[in-house]
Amino acid sequence: YLPAGGSVQLDLAGVEGAFSLRWLDISHSRWLAPQAIQAGQKVQVTTPGKGHWAAVIKAPGSSKTRKPR
Repeated sequence: YLPAGGSVQLDLAGVEGAFSLRWLDISHSRWLAPQAIQAGQKVQVTTPGKGHWAAVIKAPGSSKTRKPR
């Protein structure tokens, strides 16, 4: 969660594969299309704009939804 936009660095150096990143524009209740993030390195992720943003990052092979147990 980035309350004023901006960026954050993710250390994905110890993992392999492509992660999925999807941004939620909280102020406008709008999801952006997913993007691929390549693991195996440090990755800088920057919000698409100013304001309140949340990032959902999924590992390779993770399910789209999970049912509670």
